[in-house]
Amino acid sequence: TLTHERNHLHGLLRCILTLLLYLRNNGSSPAESESRYCHEKKLLAAALPTLADLEREVVAEYRELGRQELARRLQALADQTGEVFPPAPTPATPADPAH
Repeated sequence: TLTHERNHLHGLLRCILTLLLYLRNNGSSPAESESRYCHEKKLLAAALPTLADLEREVVAEYRELGRQELARRLQALADQTGEVFPPAPTPATPADPAH
């Protein structure tokens, strides 16, 4: 699932950050390493999409898929009945000049 994939990605990125901090430590104190880790973690969190962002993206994707499926079904129905899909637009009726 999307949540599982995101958690897996977060875990991998955390391991990578930890490894990078370990390699960069070069005699730094543990407090400096922890501070650097927190800073890197904040940067990582800012780079990852929020749950709301993911939800909006998925809703938009499924809305488009639904639109495509509806168009496919309507075309199939039009093919069966001999109608034209999408139908030709009807000309707008001119406004009554008396009103």
